[in-house]
Amino acid sequence: MPSVVVLWGILSVYQNPVPHTEPSAPQHLTIAVLSSSSLTAEWVEPADDGGDAAITYTITLQGGPGATTRTVSSLRTTFTGLEAPNTYTVTAAAVNRAGTSPTVEETILHTSGSCFCVPFLPTQHPLHPLI
Repeated sequence: MPSVVVLWGILSVYQNPVPHTEPSAPQHLTIAVLSSSSLTAEWVEPADDGGDAAITYTITLQGGPGATTRTVSSLRTTFTGLEAPNTYTVTAAAVNRAGTSPTVEETILHTSGSCFCVPFLPTQHPLHPLI
């Protein structure tokens, strides 16, 4: 429904903005080992930004001595100071002004310079309960 605004004696009609929704989950999360003490997580933009292109990503690394969470605007982040051998899990979520997407995660068994990666479906994916 259009809205009418009178500002300094000028009549203006404008459309109310379409409300934003939460974005879908980031796609194709992958982990690459850079060295015995670092890894990089990369992902692809969500299929649906929820009508709000201002998206950031909340990325959490769990494993080793604890958890590290960061907010980034790029499609890649690097974690350093890791210990091998250890199992690390990276969780990613897209965030816009309407909220946070479902998460995706990938787990890596990090040995000295090599890895075994296990991809997971988004936690709210329709097939998730079947796996």
